[in-house]
Amino acid sequence: MKRDLRKNPGSGKEKKQQLEKLKKYRKVQAALAISRDLAYCVRCYWSGRIKDYEHVHHTEGRGTYEKEHYTKLLCLCVDCHRLFSTMRVKLKTFHAAQRALVDLANENPINTNFEHNFDEQD
Repeated sequence: MKRDLRKNPGSGKEKKQQLEKLKKYRKVQAALAISRDLAYCVRCYWSGRIKDYEHVHHTEGRGTYEKEHYTKLLCLCVDCHRLFSTMRVKLKTFHAAQRALVDLANENPINTNFEHNFDEQD
């Protein structure tokens, strides 16, 4: 049975181009999150410790432009990233704490010279 390309516009070459575009967008957004957080672990920083980040954590998963936006990313050290990854089980209190940390990182960036551009899409 032949595939009807009109019903599946995200196939073949077009799908590959969309994926490449998303990868470029992901890198730009990660760089913005790193700049916002001055390459420090956000959780450690707001707990009174200074540790360099080692991972950029996606607080809402990955795969769409909305989920990849820097306002949904956190710079974390290995220990904090491990904690966030193992606690990903659907714990309401954990998700509330993670959202609060994201809000704190965006409302009070560690880099005081960082300028938000919430309208930016590409």
